[in-house]
Parts: sequence; C-alpha cells; structure tokens
Amino acid sequence: MLILVFLFFLATGQTLALLAVELIFKLNFAQIGDLVNHPANYSTAPNKLLLIVSSIFQFIGTAGFFSRMMIEPDFLKLKKPPNIASIFLACFVFIICIPLISYLTSINAKLELPVQLESLEAWMKNSEDSIDKLVKYLMVLRHPGDLLVNLFMIALIPAIGEELLFRGCFQRIIIRISKNPHLGIFLAAMLFSALHLQFYGFLPRLFLGMLLGYLYYWGQSIWLSMSAHFLNNALAVLSTSLPVLNNKWTDTDSAQPFNAIYIVISALSVTLAMGAIYFLSKRKKQTINI
Repeated sequence: MLILVFLFFLATGQTLALLAVELIFKLNFAQIGDLVNHPANYSTAPNKLLLIVSSIFQFIGTAGFFSRMMIEPDFLKLKKPPNIASIFLACFVFIICIPLISYLTSINAKLELPVQLESLEAWMKNSEDSIDKLVKYLMVLRHPGDLLVNLFMIALIPAIGEELLFRGCFQRIIIRISKNPHLGIFLAAMLFSALHLQFYGFLPRLFLGMLLGYLYYWGQSIWLSMSAHFLNNALAVLSTSLPVLNNKWTDTDSAQPFNAIYIVISALSVTLAMGAIYFLSKRKKQTINI
C-alpha cells in the first residue's frame, strides 16, 4: 500500500510541478519537454521549481497521506519536541562518520560490473554524469539568495521528506512486520539508497541510511535523523556551491589514495559513532514504539 501511495504522489508531484512551470514561466508543451531533457538550456528557476514541487509531493505528501491512513495518533512521531542536546549528539555522530562515508564513496566509484553487463554499466555512468551535471548547474550562485534557495531545495526538503518517508514510514512498517529492528533499518536503508538511482553512491548512501535509521530507532525521535540528514545535505550544498570549498573538497585529481591509516580512522569513527548512538539510546528509558 505504501509503495502505491508513493507512486501516486510521485506522478502527481511531477504533473503539478510541470503545470506550475508552464503557468509561471509561460513555457509551452514542447519547451517543457526540452526543459526536462536539456535543463542547462534554461535558467535555473524553472528547474528548481520542478525539483521543489515534485520533492514535496513525493516525499512529504506520501508520508503525510499514509500517516492519515494509519489508525494511530502521531504515527510519524512529530509531536515529540526535539531535545537540543540530542540533536547536537546526532550531528556529532554524523560528523565522525564522514571518514568512512568518504572511504565507501571511493570504493563504490571503483566498482565495475561483469563484462556481460557492460551496457548496463554504461547506462548507469551516463545517468550518474547527467545527474552530477544537473546538480552542479543548479548549485551555481548567480544571485545573492541562491545559496538559501539551494539549502532549502537540496538540504531541508529532502531531510524532512526522506526521513518522514523512509524512517517514519518504511522503516516502521518493515520492523512492525518482521519484528526485527535491524532488518527493518537495513531494508529501509536499501530502499533509501536504491531510490536515489545513483549506483556510484549506493554504498555510502546505504551506510548513511542505516546510520539515520539507528538514530531514529534508538533516539526515539525523527527529529534526530532529520538533523543529521540536513547536516549531510547542507555540507554537500556548501561544497558544491562555494568555489573555495568546491576546489578544496571535490578536487579528485589531487586527492591522496586511501591507505591503511585512513581505514583505521574510518573504523574508529564508526566505533565512536555507534558508541554515541548507544549513549543516546541509554538516555531514554524505552525504545521507540514500533
């Protein structure tokens, strides 16, 4: 049922986003088709409107509608006020996991499919390149308010919507059915990573999804996973939008290869992260009511 609701709001969001672009920017049907296929031929404004409207509907809309279908008060656990200290701890957990996320990104980028799947691999690389080009195009700062718009579009909306959908809905439903929280967290993270349709970011996004899942499950508050998710996305926006950070953080030609020391640091960061999450869970008397 949740998958059907998601597909409905996905289609609805895309349709309404295209209608909004048509009405606001006075584009005809042919121009809208060209906008979807060749976004760089147009200004960033219609592209950003498309992304914002469709994201709100497919993530926040799906989670909100599904929560209304559940005969359960506060199904998404939004009414519980966030604890500031816990939010800082959740963000700290994410920060100390950055070395491992970077290491997994490096491993994922080097993965190659068997020769029999060469055409599939070529398609995935082309799709990845197209998405990267679109993101970099949208992140360019042309006006003073562009950075705030980028943070709203790439950091805030996905942090809220994706956490409500993948942790608040998918994870809870899977745990409720399987009676196994670890399985529920893993499968929800798999869906979270797979639905991004970016093969060369699958492993780090899978790890991030599991990390967010444990923050939500052990921390008893979806605000914790939202906060860590927002921090992850905001750092990505800043590193892409600001030339100084972009040159420093994303210059792969000058990056040093990963070695044993980096792997040890990554393993240590995970240990510290899990310890922090465990400490977070011990601050509560009961686990989240699944």
